[in-house]
Amino acid sequence: MGDTRLDDLATELLASAAATLDDPPERQYVAPGPDSAVECELLRVTLIPFSEFVRISAGVAPSTPDSVAFRGVLPVLPTLAWEVTLARECAPIDTDRTATDIDDYSRQILTDYQDLWRGLAAAANVSTLFGTLSADCDGVEVGALEPAGPSGGMAWANITIRHTDLGDLGS
Repeated sequence: MGDTRLDDLATELLASAAATLDDPPERQYVAPGPDSAVECELLRVTLIPFSEFVRISAGVAPSTPDSVAFRGVLPVLPTLAWEVTLARECAPIDTDRTATDIDDYSRQILTDYQDLWRGLAAAANVSTLFGTLSADCDGVEVGALEPAGPSGGMAWANITIRHTDLGDLGS
C-alpha cells in the first residue's frame, strides 16, 4: 500500500458507503474507535484494531505448543478490520402510531441495510470500495450485516470489512 494512510482509507470507505444509499444520513464521520454511541441517525466508519491471522495450509492448525503453526513458523497475515455502521430512527414512540407506521419505518430501515450491504459488496467485487485508493486494496472481504436495536428510538446495523493485503501498511 505504500504511502496510503488509514485515515485516507477510512474516508474513501465512508464515501463509498454513503453512495450506496438513496438518502444517506446527514451525520457521517470516521470514528476513532468502535465504542462510540448510537444516539442519532448516522453513517460511521471505524477501524477495529490491527490483528494478525496465521495462514493455515494443508490442514495444519496451531492446536498445540509443539505444532509448527503454534510456534509462529507459518507466515502471518496482517489484517485490518473496518466497521461500517448505519443508524436510523425507528417509528416515533407515541400513542398515535399505527401498525402501518411501524411497518413503513421498518421497511425503509431494512431497505437501507440491504442497499448498504449490496453496494459495499459490489464495490469490493470491482475494486472500487476504497475509491481512488482501490488500486492499493486487494484482499477485501465484506462480512455479514449485523442488525441491532431498536433501542432508544434507534435501529442500526454494522458491517465488518476485512482487508488482508496491507503491503507496507501492515508492517
